[in-house]
Amino acid sequence: GLQTTLAQLAAASRVRFASTRALPPRERDATRLIGVSVQFRAEVEQLRAVLFRIESHQPFLFIEGLQVRPVSPFSQSSPELNGLLDVRLDVFGAPPSKKS
Repeated sequence: GLQTTLAQLAAASRVRFASTRALPPRERDATRLIGVSVQFRAEVEQLRAVLFRIESHQPFLFIEGLQVRPVSPFSQSSPELNGLLDVRLDVFGAPPSKKS
Protein backbone atom coordinates (compact mmCIF):
# COMPACT_ATOMS: atom_id res chain seq x y z
CA GLY A 1 0.00 0.00 0.00
CA LEU A 2 0.90 3.66 0.28
CA GLN A 3 2.83 3.22 3.55
CA THR A 4 5.02 0.52 1.99
CA THR A 5 5.65 2.61 -1.13
CA LEU A 6 6.66 5.64 0.95
CA ALA A 7 8.91 3.54 3.19
CA GLN A 8 10.70 2.16 0.09
CA LEU A 9 11.16 5.65 -1.37
CA ALA A 10 12.53 6.88 1.97
CA ALA A 11 14.85 3.89 2.39
CA ALA A 12 16.38 4.68 -1.01
CA SER A 13 17.48 7.99 0.57
CA ARG A 14 18.71 6.28 3.77
CA VAL A 15 15.72 7.58 5.74
CA ARG A 16 13.64 5.50 8.16
CA PHE A 17 10.22 6.67 9.36
CA ALA A 18 9.83 7.19 13.12
CA SER A 19 6.05 6.97 12.78
CA THR A 20 3.31 6.58 10.19
CA ARG A 21 -0.44 6.98 10.47
CA ALA A 22 -3.32 6.77 8.05
CA LEU A 23 -5.16 9.99 7.17
CA PRO A 24 -8.85 10.23 6.24
CA PRO A 25 -9.42 9.63 2.50
CA ARG A 26 -10.01 12.65 0.24
CA GLU A 27 -11.77 13.15 -3.08
CA ARG A 28 -10.03 14.96 -5.95
CA ASP A 29 -11.67 15.22 -9.37
CA ALA A 30 -13.92 12.20 -8.61
CA THR A 31 -10.86 10.17 -7.58
CA ARG A 32 -10.59 8.79 -4.07
CA LEU A 33 -7.16 9.43 -2.55
CA ILE A 34 -5.73 7.63 0.45
CA GLY A 35 -3.32 9.45 2.74
CA VAL A 36 -0.51 8.78 5.16
CA SER A 37 1.26 11.08 7.59
CA VAL A 38 4.91 10.17 8.21
CA GLN A 39 7.49 11.57 10.62
CA PHE A 40 11.25 11.17 10.37
CA ARG A 41 14.60 12.82 10.96
CA ALA A 42 16.84 13.66 8.03
CA GLU A 43 19.60 15.92 6.83
CA VAL A 44 18.67 18.54 4.23
CA GLU A 45 20.06 16.49 1.35
CA GLN A 46 18.16 13.37 2.47
CA LEU A 47 14.94 15.40 2.70
CA ARG A 48 15.52 16.80 -0.79
CA ALA A 49 16.03 13.27 -2.14
CA VAL A 50 12.88 11.93 -0.43
CA LEU A 51 10.77 14.83 -1.74
CA PHE A 52 12.14 14.31 -5.27
CA ARG A 53 11.36 10.57 -5.18
CA ILE A 54 7.79 11.22 -3.95
CA GLU A 55 7.16 13.98 -6.52
CA SER A 56 8.50 11.91 -9.43
CA HIS A 57 6.77 8.65 -8.45
CA GLN A 58 4.38 6.91 -10.85
CA PRO A 59 1.46 6.65 -10.18
CA PHE A 60 1.40 10.20 -8.84
CA LEU A 61 1.72 10.96 -5.15
CA PHE A 62 0.76 14.36 -3.73
CA ILE A 63 2.45 16.07 -0.78
CA GLU A 64 -0.40 17.93 0.91
CA GLY A 65 1.44 18.96 4.06
CA LEU A 66 5.07 19.52 5.06
CA GLN A 67 6.49 20.65 8.40
CA VAL A 68 10.24 20.99 8.95
CA ARG A 69 11.99 22.01 12.17
CA PRO A 70 15.56 21.74 13.38
CA VAL A 71 15.92 18.81 15.78
CA SER A 72 17.98 20.82 18.22
CA PRO A 73 18.06 24.61 18.04
CA PHE A 74 20.82 24.44 20.65
CA SER A 75 22.97 22.00 18.69
CA GLN A 76 26.18 23.06 20.44
CA SER A 77 25.12 20.76 23.28
CA SER A 78 24.67 17.83 20.85
CA PRO A 79 26.94 18.21 17.81
CA GLU A 80 25.66 14.93 16.31
CA LEU A 81 22.21 16.56 15.94
CA ASN A 82 23.64 19.59 14.12
CA GLY A 83 21.93 19.94 10.74
CA LEU A 84 19.34 17.26 11.49
CA LEU A 85 15.70 18.11 10.73
CA ASP A 86 12.44 16.85 12.21
CA VAL A 87 10.08 16.33 9.26
CA ARG A 88 6.38 15.59 8.98
CA LEU A 89 4.87 14.84 5.57
CA ASP A 90 1.24 14.27 4.62
CA VAL A 91 1.14 12.34 1.35
CA PHE A 92 -1.88 11.27 -0.71
CA GLY A 93 -2.20 8.92 -3.66
CA ALA A 94 -4.81 6.93 -5.54
CA PRO A 95 -5.18 3.38 -4.25
CA PRO A 96 -4.13 0.67 -6.72
CA SER A 97 -6.95 -0.13 -9.14
CA LYS A 98 -8.59 -3.50 -8.65
CA LYS A 99 -7.71 -5.95 -11.41
CA SER A 100 -10.68 -8.00 -12.55
